[in-house]
Amino acid sequence: MSRLLALIKISLKSGSNFSGNKGGNSKKGIISAVALVIVMIMCFAAPMEAIVSTLYDGLSQVGQEGVIIGLITIAVSFTIFIFGIIYVMGTFYFSKDIEYLLPLPLKPWEITVSKFITVLIYEYLTEAIILVIPLITFGVRSQAGALYWLISIIVFIVLPIFPLVIATIINIILMSFTNIGKHKEKLRTLFGIISVFLGMGISLTMSKFSQNIVKDQSKLIEMISSGNNSMVATITAIFPTAKFSSLALINSQGIKSFYYILALLATTIAAVLIFILIANALYFKGALGGAEVAAKRTNMKNSEFSKATKKNSIIFSYTIKELKILFRTPAYLINCVLMSFLWPIFLIIPMVSQAGALGELTTYMDSVKNLNIDGTILAIVVSVMFFISGSNMVSATAISREGENVFFMKYIPLSYKNQILSKVLSGGILSLVSLVFLIAALIMIKMDILFIMVFIVISIIAGLVANFICILVDLSKPKLKWDNEQMAVKQNFRSMISFFTCAIIAGLNIFIFIKSSLSFSITALILFIEMLGLLLILNYILNLKCNKYFEDIE
Repeated sequence: MSRLLALIKISLKSGSNFSGNKGGNSKKGIISAVALVIVMIMCFAAPMEAIVSTLYDGLSQVGQEGVIIGLITIAVSFTIFIFGIIYVMGTFYFSKDIEYLLPLPLKPWEITVSKFITVLIYEYLTEAIILVIPLITFGVRSQAGALYWLISIIVFIVLPIFPLVIATIINIILMSFTNIGKHKEKLRTLFGIISVFLGMGISLTMSKFSQNIVKDQSKLIEMISSGNNSMVATITAIFPTAKFSSLALINSQGIKSFYYILALLATTIAAVLIFILIANALYFKGALGGAEVAAKRTNMKNSEFSKATKKNSIIFSYTIKELKILFRTPAYLINCVLMSFLWPIFLIIPMVSQAGALGELTTYMDSVKNLNIDGTILAIVVSVMFFISGSNMVSATAISREGENVFFMKYIPLSYKNQILSKVLSGGILSLVSLVFLIAALIMIKMDILFIMVFIVISIIAGLVANFICILVDLSKPKLKWDNEQMAVKQNFRSMISFFTCAIIAGLNIFIFIKSSLSFSITALILFIEMLGLLLILNYILNLKCNKYFEDIE
């Protein structure tokens, strides 16, 4: 047990820590993370409270107010599962401290449990943003007693463990096949990508299964009319721990809550024990040989050499260099590049995965067009594109990813501004991936060609604006002291600042244009002027501050 505690402490201080500095104070980093989460909770408090209160007023009339707890525990479980796939992959297999831990006389379960707890701590911060306000609102509205609040604390601590265990087991099983042949690093990256999409596929399948459970209208009406929160067990059937958590909270005034808590703890403990058994059997198979890279030598002909050394634009070459690093580094590929694919997929797959959903959405859009609110729709989809461009972390970590090699940027014969522009372009190019998906979605719902063309033009500018914002935030105070690439992107709170800056701008745009109800042409003109104006302002700020920011980097 003492070795496990020591490993957890080391893990928090090294490759997966919250510390801002190499070898820095992890407590200070955790306090900073908690403070950031509190700010985020406060930002979302009012709208979340309003939504939960509205749902409570409606559902309580038919005795189904517990559905709120069921929905929120399922939402937490799905979120922990999806993000757990990504976090576990980076922490268990792409963290450089593995090279030092594997030769030590440590058992696989000791390494994996310590890393699991590290990831779990990070997931608690994510859970707090989703769960805290709804639990408080429900407790206040239902006039819950002291036992409800005690159960809420237990649920908060235990609920994320089961979905995170499932995510970890999937990663360990998949990665156990990567230690085959010479190309271990490529296989590890490939299986990392597969695990992310597999996790999404499982989530979508589970979601569809949940919808099929309540597809029978007669049974659905019967459940609603019966009251007594009879729907809770149905909508939480996917994750047993979500079901037990919900029922324990809803029945907090009776003895039943005690049995549900026991079931919750028993299920969680059983899952953890299975995880330990699988980790002991398979973890070393996937983790060994992670630093080995296969090399390939080829003799180049003169024509091939000339083509390979062909002179290109400096900015173009630097942009290609940035993209190659993003794609070649597993931590960057999974945490930065894949996000350009994941957000649009989250939006599009539900449209095509459910029978009749696409047709219903197309019919709905046809009726919407008759209301002449194309302008509002344009503002919404452009804002969505702006938000996605600001969330992929490519530009938001562009300077931080340089780490101790940031001085390379100071002595190469290329101006600071052109280096920054190249990094912005690399983020902009990956934002185009999201744009392609959104265009496909607009085509599927049969939007007008003029609408799509205008959307493309404004969205390209909006994508550049979002990437400019992200890189300026990172440039102002980059995280340069880190032990592995995972820290540069996952424990970089500057990226969270840029993410929320873009989210706020996108949210304000949607709110203003919905309230304004302007015509399509006026909305398009205003959005174009707004985004172009922001782009020019940000470029001016870059010209003004770029050299100073680099001079401050030591």
